[in-house]
Amino acid sequence: MDTPYFVWDDRIPSCDVLDKLVYFYPRVDVSGVKTGVRCENKDTSMHLDCSWTGDPSDIDVIEMNFHSTNPIWHWNYNSPPATYKNVGYPLVGLDDSVWGTCRPQTLPQPKFECEHVYGYRIFHCVDDQPGRTLPSAAEINGLRRS
Repeated sequence: MDTPYFVWDDRIPSCDVLDKLVYFYPRVDVSGVKTGVRCENKDTSMHLDCSWTGDPSDIDVIEMNFHSTNPIWHWNYNSPPATYKNVGYPLVGLDDSVWGTCRPQTLPQPKFECEHVYGYRIFHCVDDQPGRTLPSAAEINGLRRS
């Protein structure tokens, strides 16, 4: 079974919160109305889940479609050349504008273990672009429930 992706702000939340979060499953295609996360890494045999126990800097592309109607929250980041890996990945929207920066977590990655969910933080995105504001995790999770 593929490991789902979760969205939260800043620090890993408590297990009570994690157990109730909306999750996004890995998909080969997240275009249009298909919500989820598409991930590709250097090991093409791990095409869908990007080996979340592996090194996050091996991720080549992550495409996230959290909401396909207004507001559209659909972004991707592509791996920069190796010499720029520590700088971060530009988070690009469907309008080809940079909305923020995502950084892979360094190893060992922050880990969470709860009764019903466990995993690792693989990247962290920030809205560091003037005039652009990324939605909060609460906004993403709230729209997904409705």
